[in-house]
Amino acid sequence: MKRSKNLNKVVWITGASSGIGEQLCILLATEGWQVVASARRRENLEKLREQIGNNCHPFPVDITSKPDVDKLVKEVEDKIGPIDLAILNAGFYEPEKDGFDFEVSKKTIDINVMGTINCIATIKDSFFERGSGHLALMSSIAGYRGLPYAPSYTASRATIINLAESLRLGFVKKGVKVQVICPGFVDSPLTQKNSFHMPMIMSSKDAANKIVRGLDKKSFEISFPYRLSMTMKFLSILPYRIYFPLMSRYSRK
Repeated sequence: MKRSKNLNKVVWITGASSGIGEQLCILLATEGWQVVASARRRENLEKLREQIGNNCHPFPVDITSKPDVDKLVKEVEDKIGPIDLAILNAGFYEPEKDGFDFEVSKKTIDINVMGTINCIATIKDSFFERGSGHLALMSSIAGYRGLPYAPSYTASRATIINLAESLRLGFVKKGVKVQVICPGFVDSPLTQKNSFHMPMIMSSKDAANKIVRGLDKKSFEISFPYRLSMTMKFLSILPYRIYFPLMSRYSRK
């Protein structure tokens, strides 16, 4: 992305206080964007602003509250300007050791799915009125197929992929670009909860760089690393009689 092209455009990034979200804020600010950084904890966002400078605008929010999201977007547009790009990155993950945990499932769906939907429902009106805008939804290659010990997480990410596909079909007619982001393993507070080997894991900074490059392209999906993504897509087309025995062996390791 070139600085002159994006100078003073407004990007809203949720889940901005750590991991990929934090690195996206840093990178896009250096490219000239006005970065609206959202997360629940104000103190983390203030530290980010100290690091980035005047291009960073902290707006704490709990995305599971639709009224709070509505209030945030109105305040941003009144104080900074219309949002050009929304990267809905906020997410939650917790391994489900016993195969299913109700409280984990509820929190995962509330944040990963309903939180994302709250943000879309609020920002779409502004996009439609202007006949332009860019919406990027964070998912994961984990959404390609059900995986062991993460039923709610994989379900939430599969939902976001399908949601983005459906939105793409309708939003393009309104002049709004929709993309879905499907990373593999990225070193972050979320993946640090895992006790298993994570192949091809990359840093949050490298992931953010790949995402920013992908945002400028016309492709619908931003997926990486390539080999792991292709492996997961291959698994997604395997018949159940092959897939279940294969994954059962893996989950015993």
